[in-house]
Amino acid sequence: MAIYRTDTAINEIAGGNSIAFVFKIDTAGYCHWVRTYSGTIGSGLSDVCIVGDHKIAAVGGYLGEVRVGSSGFITPAGENFNAYFTVLDTAGYLHELQQLHGSGSDGGYAISSDQIGNLYFGGQAGVNIYAGSLTPYTSVGGNTDFFVMRYGVDCDCVSMPVASYTDTGTLIRGFTYTGTTTGIDSVRWDFGDGGTSTLLNPIHTYTTADTFSACVRVYTSCGSDLYCSDIEIPCIAPPVASYVMSGTGLTRNFTYTGTPAGIDSVTWSFSDGGTDVGSTVSHSFASAATYTVCVTAHTPCGTHTSCSSVGITCTSSPVSAFTVSTGAGLTKSFAYTGTMAGIDSVTWDFGDGNTGTGLTPTNTYTAAGTYTVCATVYTNCGTHTACTTIGVTCVTPPAASFTLSGSDLSRNFTYTGTTAGMDSVRWDFGDGSTTTIVNPLHAFAAAGTYTVCVTVYTNCGSDTYCNPVTVTCATLPTASFTYSGTGDTRSFLYTGTTTGMDSVRWYFGDGGTATIVAPSHTYTAESIYNVCVYVFTNCGSDTFCQSVNVNCFLPITAAFTDTGALVHGFSYTGTLSGYDSVVWDFGDGVTDTGLHAIHTYAIADTYHVCATVYTECGTDMLCMDVIINYPTDVPGISLQQVQVFPNPVTQELHVSGLRYKTGYTIYNVVGVKLEKGHLQPGAAIIQTAALPPGVYLIELSAKSGYRKTLQFIKR
Repeated sequence: MAIYRTDTAINEIAGGNSIAFVFKIDTAGYCHWVRTYSGTIGSGLSDVCIVGDHKIAAVGGYLGEVRVGSSGFITPAGENFNAYFTVLDTAGYLHELQQLHGSGSDGGYAISSDQIGNLYFGGQAGVNIYAGSLTPYTSVGGNTDFFVMRYGVDCDCVSMPVASYTDTGTLIRGFTYTGTTTGIDSVRWDFGDGGTSTLLNPIHTYTTADTFSACVRVYTSCGSDLYCSDIEIPCIAPPVASYVMSGTGLTRNFTYTGTPAGIDSVTWSFSDGGTDVGSTVSHSFASAATYTVCVTAHTPCGTHTSCSSVGITCTSSPVSAFTVSTGAGLTKSFAYTGTMAGIDSVTWDFGDGNTGTGLTPTNTYTAAGTYTVCATVYTNCGTHTACTTIGVTCVTPPAASFTLSGSDLSRNFTYTGTTAGMDSVRWDFGDGSTTTIVNPLHAFAAAGTYTVCVTVYTNCGSDTYCNPVTVTCATLPTASFTYSGTGDTRSFLYTGTTTGMDSVRWYFGDGGTATIVAPSHTYTAESIYNVCVYVFTNCGSDTFCQSVNVNCFLPITAAFTDTGALVHGFSYTGTLSGYDSVVWDFGDGVTDTGLHAIHTYAIADTYHVCATVYTECGTDMLCMDVIINYPTDVPGISLQQVQVFPNPVTQELHVSGLRYKTGYTIYNVVGVKLEKGHLQPGAAIIQTAALPPGVYLIELSAKSGYRKTLQFIKR
């Protein structure tokens, strides 16, 4: 079998049938090491504990062979299971492996330690059990006995161990253990750079310059001790500086090519007074000459400087010169005519705050005047600046003007002034509105005379031209409306001028107003009202009024009377003013029209009768319950004749013994009416499938008004 942890698997030895193991896991859950206890037949751990110096002790039992790493032992001939215990240090190294063997079946079960490192473990013994040179323990009876044994610090210990060491060398350090040697069990070294050793006097090689804390721990039968000391490794090797140069002319590039290991910084010095820092630098010399260039490498092991001579030559120093175009106007052209050999660039200052680059730039000045223009040339042999004064004039100052066209409130304006060198125009229409469109269209808010001004801006200056503009309207607005409707509500529609319309306003003659084109208005009393509409346009306003007769406002009232039994007579007694028609609903699904109606009901009952009257002013409806009684000479039904079955019932309830058409009503036990209808003479049937299970009452109503109530049960 195999046991898996996060980064490896533990396999038992070939032929074995069980495996024991101890893990060391830190608080983050990472495994640091694992030690296995493997055997050819079987081995196991029963308990572990921590010894005082952080060693780990374990106890268990085995049969056949048990092995911990390369150490182990085999069960002596003729013996059964044996007990054993081990001691491991915090790195997982084996410090002790002991067995307790005997002629019976033995095993170790529990282990613990005290503050000075003694181990106490117990287990079971079969017949005889042996522990080193001790007299064997013999069972005193029964199949097994239990035992407790102590192993650890010698009772004769008078002092704890003391660890110490000395060291010599540089990168390769020799460590000599100088601490306690009496009763020494083992030592363990930690060199501070991740390296370890268990030799008494190890040699360790450091690979980087730094300060390391090297520690040694000694283990004896009386305990352990730790000693640490700082080991300073100053450097690996001293640096060697060098460089290479590239480039032509006065500007050269320098690249450091010396020792890179442990380098801290690279500094440069040039014999013309310049300095720089970095592995790659660029330096521009002021003129042709021979210079000394030095590079210095700085590392923890020291510094080193390398210097060499650099020859910088130039054919000649540059001379800047240029020409200026002689044309009039604010825009000037420039042409560089100076030194071209080794040229790098040319920059310009036009004297008005503008700058440029290139051999043939242009510049547009914003105003006439005198300006100092300078051209600076850059070559590999240096720089040179040439300046000259130029005069900038304008041929013609701008003159603004415009024309206009159009009618009513809208006018088209056309700019007709100077356009040469024009930058922009600005219009002021005299009504608070402005624009920068060259040829605008403007709509004035109302007729009147406005002073319109246009200002033109060119590279030679600006000019303003103003002219009064009289705005009139060709057509004044005319208001009108129509209306429709009867009763107390009228609908109005504005039908007047809409061109340039801004708004309308209605006055309905009763204090009501509106501001929409097609309003609706409801009056509260009959009268003749003077209704007016006002229209507002950009050419003025107009009012139109007319009388509106509201002559049908009083509410209508429906009413009726009735007489008779099954044959019932109804007479309408409500409002007749403007009467159009009366419609009757007799409550049994039958309707009729007219002021008077006669209706025959099929059975006696209470009916909800409604009369609706229609007039030119609207409608009204009156409803009332009408009780229909049968004539007194109609015979009733006998209590002995009427029966309901089956009882209890599921789907259909049969009613027998009926001689005439009879009404019925079904109630639940709390008196709630559930169903109502009529039954024909003979064997009548009522469907009961939809009723929930329970007790119900059925009330039968005879034509004479006689009633009979029976009870049935629904399953």
